[in-house]
Parts: sequence; structure tokens; C-alpha cells
Amino acid sequence: MKKEKTTTIFQSNPILTNDNEYYTYSKTWNRIKDYIPKDKIISEPFGYNPDLEGFKYLKSICKEIRYCEGDFFKNDFKNVECIISNPPYNPRGMKEKIFRKLKELDIPFIMLVPSTCLHTKYLYDIFNGNDIQVLMPKDKINFYQIKDNKIIKRNNCSFYTCFICYKMKLDKDLIFV
Repeated sequence: MKKEKTTTIFQSNPILTNDNEYYTYSKTWNRIKDYIPKDKIISEPFGYNPDLEGFKYLKSICKEIRYCEGDFFKNDFKNVECIISNPPYNPRGMKEKIFRKLKELDIPFIMLVPSTCLHTKYLYDIFNGNDIQVLMPKDKINFYQIKDNKIIKRNNCSFYTCFICYKMKLDKDLIFV
């Protein structure tokens, strides 16, 4: 199947995609609402559309929520106190690149990623086990896509996910949600 070149979450940076842009339901963020800082300025850098369900939910519970305009990797996130997102999982190496940038920023974050990230060498190399905590869902999380301005439910996710947290100062390092 031919990959088509489109502009996705990095708005100014076209990347190759193969129909892999998925969005987070509000119920997903709701399940971790007790761990989301409500009194902080939050950035949702990969939910670039403020009309998305997940972004709207975060906006409804947080003091202030911002989305990232432009290239995530060039943004310095000034005046942002926490980053919360479901980052892109593709192309290969993207999650590592994102985690390296997040570590460089040294801002607390919550990232919804495949649970296999916990087993990667790059996560260990970047964080060395320091300041990382995990919110582990008890079941699979599903996502949705938008095609021709219609929401398409994808309720058969083939992998498990978790929320990797950095400097969130949770009560425990592993919390089941």
C-alpha cells in the first residue's frame, strides 16, 4: 500500500503516514482525572485541534489548556507547567524522539503510549528510571479517527497502553486505573 504524504500533528512538518492518526476519547482522560493537575497551565501538543473531544475534556477540568502550534520539536513550551498527550506512535523512532525532547524540556508530563514503551532501551537511557511513574489501565484503551469530518470509532485496539508520567509526584510509582 502506498503511503501518502500529509501534514499531520507537526503542522509545518510533513511526515509519512499510513492512516495512523488516532485521537483520545474524553473518557480516557477522565479515568486519570485524579492525577491531572487542575491548577496548572497544561499543553496538549499533539491534539492540535481544539475541537477534539479529548482536548475539550482537558480544557473543562484544567485551569488552562493550550495546544501546540507549529513544530513540537522547535517549541520551548514557555509558561507551560505540564504536558499531557497521546503522542504519535509512528513513524519508527518517533516515540523515542518525543521522549528525548520531553526530557530536555524537563517539564512534568503524562503521555499515553503503548505499554511496550516500558520495555525499551531508549526509555531507560533517557530517564534512567528517575522520576518516571506509570498509570496502568486495567483494560485496553480505544481511540477514534476523523475521516471526511466524521468520527470513526476504533474499538478494537490491538495493543495495551499506559500513561508514562514524569515528575508528577504521584503517591506510588505504579497505579492501576
